[in-house]
This record gives sequence, C-alpha cells and structure tokens, in this order.
Amino acid sequence: MPLSRLDNFLKNVRGNVLYVSPFGLDATDSVENTGNSLARPFKTIQRALIEAARFSYQVGLDNDRFAQTTIMLSAGDHVVDNRPGWIPDGANTFYLRNGDTSANFQEISATSNFDVEDNENTLYKMNSVYGGVIVPRGVSIIGEDSRKTRIRPKYVPDPVNSNIENSAVFRVTGGTLLERFTILDGDPYGSVYKDYTVTPFVPNFSHHKLTAVTIVDGVNATDIDDSFLTFYSSRTDLDMYYEKIGLFYGASSGRGISPDYPSADVDIQAKVDEYRIVAPTGGEIGISSIRAGDGVTATTTITVTLESGRGIKRRYSYSHIWSK
Repeated sequence: MPLSRLDNFLKNVRGNVLYVSPFGLDATDSVENTGNSLARPFKTIQRALIEAARFSYQVGLDNDRFAQTTIMLSAGDHVVDNRPGWIPDGANTFYLRNGDTSANFQEISATSNFDVEDNENTLYKMNSVYGGVIVPRGVSIIGEDSRKTRIRPKYVPDPVNSNIENSAVFRVTGGTLLERFTILDGDPYGSVYKDYTVTPFVPNFSHHKLTAVTIVDGVNATDIDDSFLTFYSSRTDLDMYYEKIGLFYGASSGRGISPDYPSADVDIQAKVDEYRIVAPTGGEIGISSIRAGDGVTATTTITVTLESGRGIKRRYSYSHIWSK
C-alpha cells in the first residue's frame, strides 16, 4: 500500500530518528517495519537498537555511519531483556552463558520472536556476552518524559550466588546520549531471571549486582572462565555484536549485510569512535618532574609537572534514576 501524505511527512527515510511505543496502536517489531515512522513505531527498545545498527551500515569496509540515530521512547513502561547474549564461535555454533551450545541463531524474518517477555525471544541473543543491551554507533535514546518513561530489566543477577557475575541494563558506545527516562527495578508484579537458566523469580531481592549503564568492551579479548563456561577469543564483545548483526540481517530481511561472519572481509565492524575514550594527538604525555616541597627542602606537599600535550575526549552522557 502506498504511503499516505501524512506518513510521508512523519517518516525519516535515513533512519536518523526511530520511534518506540510498546502500546502504540500500530506498533510492531515485524521484519518489514523499520521504525522510522511515528505512525508505525517499534514495540521494543532492543528492536530499535538493532535497526539503528542496520541503518548505520554502508556497503564497503570501514565506512559505516557513526552517531547518526536518535531513538525516541514514548511514555510508559519499556521492558528490556538484558540477559547475557549468545557467543559466536566462528563455526556456525553459539555458546550460551550457561555452557550450552546452539545453532538456532536465525536471520530476522516474518517468524522471528521479538516478545521480550518470552524467554526464547531472539532479541536478547544480540546482547553483550556479559549481559546488557548494547547501544551501538553512538545512538541516543531520548524519553518523552523523565518520570513517565520507565525502563525495567528482565535480568537481575542473583545477589547471593557468587558464580553469577555482575551485569548491566545498557552497555553504551562512544557518543551515546541517554536522557529523560527512569530505570527502575524489575517489575515487582512480574518476574525476572536471576541466573543463566530461564526460571522466573519475583524481583524482591537486592539489585546491587546490576549496573544501570556501563561501557561495552571494544578493546579486550573475550575471556570467560567459570563453573559454567570456558571460552576465549581474541575478538571483543563489540566485535561479536556486529558479527551477530551481520548474521541477523540476511537475505530474508530484504536488507541483507554481506559478506558476514565468519567470511573474510566481514562488511560490518566496530568503529574506533565506539570505544576510544582518550586519544592523544600531541605525542606521548608523561611526567616531567615530581618533587616534595621546593625540590631542596622536603615537605608533605608533592608537586607533579606533566608534559604538555593534547587529547581527544569522548564523553558518555546519560541521565537516569535507579529506584523502586
């Protein structure tokens, strides 16, 4: 059906603005929706973030767009399934955080399960391997109202099980802005996961092992060694995220990314701006002198003189409230 004149007015064709409204009349996470029309928003934040990554993609190596997309959240409750994501091993098999393996990582299609309340949904598979929904490419997430736009996690690490590691709600990249929404505890009238099983629990326990916002690792090798899983790869958590994005958008999406992992010259990869915090441009910066007192008579006053230099700073800016 051709777009109406009104829908043309409301639609952002470059994907600079995506919309999320869980209870919108025409809201859908379906494969044919790109979420860039206010008249047809996504239902979940996670679906919008994956689409934002796809909008950033451009054919060719090392030329994807950065910090171009804003996701607008309607007022209301938004649930995110922030469980640890699946880990690609390079041989069309994926490790789950509980130590199981699976090959059931399917391309986005008309039959994809995007229901974040269903433990078998496909959206959580895209998460950080350590848990937390990844905010890629410097995407901004802006709520409609700081108090009335509420986000609740589905995964809260067990506070008394030392084998379950700390996790996060969001893992952000450089250039990210999070603003005008409230992050709450797990739904007290619903259920959450607190370990690497799909057993539901009422979230009436401490949330101190869950961080609201942290940074996704785009520098260090992935190294997991605990009672559930032993896995090592020189690829970073952020590398694996884009590998999964490339696999997710196959031919059935109509917006395929090719070649994808584990082929040579994978055509979507992390950009340095996503994980570079400080990058000196004036050579190495060091300490030129340290002295106690005036350098002749020692006192308890220590003076440190730094070499001159300049740096590029990347700033992560967000606003949130953590409360019941």
